Amino acid sequence: FCGGRVDADEDTAAYSDDLAPRNYSPLTVQLEDDMLVKGLTPREYVALMGRTNPHAVVMGMLVGVTHEHFEMLRDNATYGTPLERALLALPALESVVEEYAADEEAFKMELAAAWTKIMNADRYETDCASFGDDAVRGVPIEEAGASSSSVSRGAYYTPFGFAV
Repeated sequence: FCGGRVDADEDTAAYSDDLAPRNYSPLTVQLEDDMLVKGLTPREYVALMGRTNPHAVVMGMLVGVTHEHFEMLRDNATYGTPLERALLALPALESVVEEYAADEEAFKMELAAAWTKIMNADRYETDCASFGDDAVRGVPIEEAGASSSSVSRGAYYTPFGFAV
């Protein structure tokens, strides 16, 4: 078990201006930027987006996580938030949605690895096992066609609960 961020001090707040929230237009730009800022592959990002189901979290614990979210997103044009629907507008992310809709085990494995990676991403020091190159799988971020255009400062929605 790696207990999470315990190493922050008051001096780290001085560097938080670069992490200010942003407004995105169109939503696909938000997906691309959010993925790049968090250092996630398309597979990791989509897996974490699948965790947004409010029934998947009980008292802070991930429970009952299934691939049904991806099945519903793929099969029902009115299901999901606008941001979740935007996953289907980017080919690199849509193919991952399709994969996770068809393969629950692949989704769960990627979610576990991505969750560990994002929970350890801002730690300055850690004795936890490496979550670097071995944890990164799937399509390189560059292949997702990410861009930084159309990004401005302002309100920010974080799809899976992490403020960056």
